[in-house]
Amino acid sequence: MMTGHSPLSDLQRWMQSVITAPGGVAAGIQSPSAREIIDISPQDVERVIRPSSQLDSLSRLHVYGHAYFSRLIECLEGEFPAVKHVLGEKTFRSFALSYLHERPSTSYTLSELGRQFPDFLKTTRPADLAAGSWAD
Repeated sequence: MMTGHSPLSDLQRWMQSVITAPGGVAAGIQSPSAREIIDISPQDVERVIRPSSQLDSLSRLHVYGHAYFSRLIECLEGEFPAVKHVLGEKTFRSFALSYLHERPSTSYTLSELGRQFPDFLKTTRPADLAAGSWAD
């Protein structure tokens, strides 16, 4: 279903909804917000996004989805370099991705991205760590 906007505007809004979905591109395509704009299944995505000579349509969308979350993780790394240093890159990226999935960005500006990250780390600290080994 296309809305009353222009076809390009609808496609842009749909693609943003799909590639920023916390559950991944396929979940994004099936989300109510995306289906309200363009009602299509992941199996029929070629009707909206054409395949390239090397990638099918879904894989092409995955490239953008991966790039979106990678960029947000880089921003969190820049904002919390000490946390990244203490946790190590792999663990930090794991926590950052979980944070982005559980608390998706709702602001147009990156300055708000990490606002809830300290609280997220407090609530997701591993329960099996010895007292005092997880710094506040």
